[in-house]
Parts: sequence; C-alpha cells; structure tokens
Amino acid sequence: MGIFDKLFGSSSNDDKYVIFLCLADMLARVDGDASNNEGNWILSWLKSKESISKERFNRLVTKSEKIGPKVFEEAKNKLNDDEKHELINFLTTLAQSDNDFDAREANFIVVLGILIGLDWESLYDHLITNFDIDQNEMNRLMTEAGKLIKDASN
Repeated sequence: MGIFDKLFGSSSNDDKYVIFLCLADMLARVDGDASNNEGNWILSWLKSKESISKERFNRLVTKSEKIGPKVFEEAKNKLNDDEKHELINFLTTLAQSDNDFDAREANFIVVLGILIGLDWESLYDHLITNFDIDQNEMNRLMTEAGKLIKDASN
C-alpha cells in the first residue's frame, strides 16, 4: 500500500472489490427481486474484509456501477484462480442470503464460471447436488445460455 493509498483509503484489493460488487449486484437482480437481505449481506461481507471508509466505499460502488459488461473480462483477467473460486463462493452465499437460491441465480453463477475459465461441469454438479435448485429449470436455462454464448462467438 502506497502513501496515497494510506491517506485516501485505497488498497490493492479495490479492483477485486469492484468486480465482486458489480457481479453481486447482477446476481441479486437476476431473479427479479434484489432483496434487502442480499444488499445487507453484500455490505456485511465488504465490511468484514477490511476497514473501509465511507468515501472509499462510495468510490467502490460508483466504479462497480460503471464497469458494466466488461466486468466478465475483468474477472477473467484480473482475478487469480483462488480469487475466482472466492468469487464463486461469495456469489453462492449471496444467492442463499434471501433463502431463495433459484435456478436463475445458479445459472448466472455457472455461466460466470464459463466466462472466467472455471470448470463449469463441476460447478453445475456442485450447485445441483448441494442446493435445492430445480434441475429441469436449470437445464432449460443452461441450454438457452449455451445458445446465446454460441451465437455471440460466431
């Protein structure tokens, strides 16, 4: 951490936090209901990581709101393998925070796994095996996502 980081409350983790916050916001909205429980859980998670000033928190949120779709590329290129797995665990826990981990949220997590270079089949199996997710709905969503990914790559 440099002198300006100490003075202005920034750290080398800011890029990671921006990625996590942006994807958390996307995940919270994917089921059509970004609940207060999810928002509170995100805030608690961030506060548990380190002491973050209100100004720094506001900068992180502002950056996370501006990053948009390039967040997927940022996550793939800026996070190491351990951080990618931390991201998946973070999002999985977030999806459970409103007591309604549904297939749309699980699908988002698996597609994210694909986009950032993780083994999607292991991720899919883990989610279906360990959580009460409608497998038929998940399969339907995965088929739709596969078509979109294939169309986008052509």
